[in-house]
Amino acid sequence: MRLYPTEEETIVGTARDLRARSLSCVDVVQRCLAKIDEREHEVKAWVSVDRQQALKHARVLDRELANGEDRGPLHGIPFGIKDIIDVAGWPTGAGFAAWSDRIASQDAPLVAALRSSGAIILGKTVTTAFAWIDPSITRNPWNVNHTPGGSSSGSAAAVASGMCLGALGTQTGGSVIRPASFCGVVAFKPRRQSLPTGGIVPFARSLDTPGLFVRSVEDLRVTYSQLLAKADDLGKEINSSHSQDPTTWSIPARQPVRVGRPVGVIFDRADASMKSAIESAYTAILNRGTAVVDCHLPVGFDEIHPIHRIIMAVEAAEAHEPVLKLDREQLPPKIRAIWEEGLAATGVKYLRAVNQRAMMELAFNLKGLGSVNPVEFLVMPAAIGAAPDLATTGDPWMNSPWTMLGHPVITIPAGLDSRGLPLGIQLVAPWKANGNGESPEFVLQLFAEAQWIEQTIRQSLGY
Repeated sequence: MRLYPTEEETIVGTARDLRARSLSCVDVVQRCLAKIDEREHEVKAWVSVDRQQALKHARVLDRELANGEDRGPLHGIPFGIKDIIDVAGWPTGAGFAAWSDRIASQDAPLVAALRSSGAIILGKTVTTAFAWIDPSITRNPWNVNHTPGGSSSGSAAAVASGMCLGALGTQTGGSVIRPASFCGVVAFKPRRQSLPTGGIVPFARSLDTPGLFVRSVEDLRVTYSQLLAKADDLGKEINSSHSQDPTTWSIPARQPVRVGRPVGVIFDRADASMKSAIESAYTAILNRGTAVVDCHLPVGFDEIHPIHRIIMAVEAAEAHEPVLKLDREQLPPKIRAIWEEGLAATGVKYLRAVNQRAMMELAFNLKGLGSVNPVEFLVMPAAIGAAPDLATTGDPWMNSPWTMLGHPVITIPAGLDSRGLPLGIQLVAPWKANGNGESPEFVLQLFAEAQWIEQTIRQSLGY
């Protein structure tokens, strides 16, 4: 496996080949199906794959291209869908055996947006039970004795294995960024409420955030912009005020910025391999002339994790109390425990946590990401270290604060540890908005910085 993809393994490279007629949509699907045949028996990334429907759709899309009908950069690109997200006519099992026959009546808005963009829905990817931390059956494609992370286990593993070119996931704590780090792929958790959550089994409604798995930052740009545009077109639960059509977005020339190196507790939590990888990343960034500034996070950062836990537990219990009552003995132990914890929490405790979150959001926005030396972006570990063994899905400690506070985050592969397991870093952006929606200029600035860092690290690693 390669930590960084070849051109043909990316969405952008595949789209270019499709328009050059050196590749057909059917070829792309068959290539993904061949990878599934090769590796699925050991990786176990999929709940289901609809081969016949995917190939049928690919033939339709090939005819459209032949007739000059181009739906955009996702035309003919196979995607996996995390199995808490509705796909019309398919079960939404949420990683829970008793739900394996719950058939969705319609596509979730994000799935509808993908279809409208010409993407091919290849199948449903494995999720941990109800998107919590009980380990799933999925294995890390780099070493099947290790976890791919969770809860978006199958989405990260499928993209890393080349079984699809992109996948949808969700994050309530660290369920997009951490699996991407463990599996060596690129991922994006946007600002909270940027993408619609309709048709997605909730975990904690005020925290749940859809996210994307791909192989490059440029792939993120084209996928995210298509989802924003098509969700708007379909009028599905999206609240935006884009100053331009997102499908016309291109990553601009990068502007000089100050990159923040958070000091203190964050680096105390990282293991030796992760510390080495991120220090190498800082060195590569410095060598290309960008300032790396030590910064201290605002006062109260240490309180974020328990506040996040209270909000998450209570909202999860509220969403799924009927399941807990009816199917308590069938539930995996960790999801049962978090729901019971939420039911036991007082209303006063929950409201206090919600108010504390609001104050922290304000403080972080006013002070910036570095309260002593303000910076444009933070670069920090995406996980404590490489993927642990199969007994756990890993610790979301590095991710939960940014989910709770709503900051956009991109993770990028940063190297391999001594065992050959991927290590990822995350680029954390400020929480910014334009009117009632996310500023496209800000999003593109984030993508520009992430792409520059991706290129910098890739060159430093000899790719």
